[in-house]
Amino acid sequence: MKKAFIIIAILLAGLLIRNNLSMRSASVEKYLQEFSMKSIQNPQEACAMLDDKVKVSISQTTPEGVVEVKGGKTELCGFMEQSRAAMVMLQGNLNWHYENVQVKSRFPWQSAKVSYDEISSLSAAKIGTIKTKMNYELQVKRSLFGGLVVTQLKATGGAVQ
Repeated sequence: MKKAFIIIAILLAGLLIRNNLSMRSASVEKYLQEFSMKSIQNPQEACAMLDDKVKVSISQTTPEGVVEVKGGKTELCGFMEQSRAAMVMLQGNLNWHYENVQVKSRFPWQSAKVSYDEISSLSAAKIGTIKTKMNYELQVKRSLFGGLVVTQLKATGGAVQ
């Protein structure tokens, strides 16, 4: 009985340590980099990083107007596919970085609220260079198999001078 209790306590401690490490700022930022890269290069893989019930609200101001995406996984995955197609047509080069990254998670570290600014620059011979600043607010959670998934995504912003 005592051995079983010790084994259970060790397994529980290991689970909590893993949960804590996965919700740290560095781990979440690495996940965000991977998600952003896949959303441009392989949207299907990025879609696999989303919860099936994800809630999405994006409002991006462009020189031509406001682009809005509201809904769930289907709408966001469709938007990523369209963005990928546009990048291929433009033969563009996209660079980005994050600023003001904040990760808030509490015991037992199963989910976190994440906010950050994404500064990006899209360069293409056909359109020149467009710089954008988007503010993101995400909710992420640990999936059944240990990775992170996005459960809520809200983004606002757009082109900057």
